[in-house]
Amino acid sequence: MEALSALTIGNNVLRARVRGSQERLVAAIATAQAGCTPGTRGWRLRAFVLLLRFSGMRISNVVNLSAERFVGKRLFLYTKTGVPVHIVISEFVLRVLESTPLKSEIHFFWRGVGKLESIVRSWQKRLRRLFQLAGVVKGHAHRFRDTFAVDLLLADSD
Repeated sequence: MEALSALTIGNNVLRARVRGSQERLVAAIATAQAGCTPGTRGWRLRAFVLLLRFSGMRISNVVNLSAERFVGKRLFLYTKTGVPVHIVISEFVLRVLESTPLKSEIHFFWRGVGKLESIVRSWQKRLRRLFQLAGVVKGHAHRFRDTFAVDLLLADSD
């Protein structure tokens, strides 16, 4: 019984920490968007962060994301080992993504020209600036993936 109680307290503390970081990131994104025309870099950053946070995708997968990967609310991907997976994306995230113009004929976040690693580094730099603006210490793209995984585990424990 004590272990269950400790787990519940631990889950609540974890949720509070994640919620605090997310609120600061949302405020930082709003600051980045201030004065930007819809569809520009500040607006694209919002869609990028929401996809990282609510899909559990790696940054390279988000950068390389193409519109053809979606069927309705489902996003179809392959893991590093080639296993097919699908993720149901929330209506809210889909609306934000739909309001973000494509950078190329099929890609949301890059033109599809050049090395993927180069544009991933560019997005990592943007995220570092966002985390700094939000006051999130040691922030990095993988933190969103971790939060997504923790949410899945916590949803199962409730």
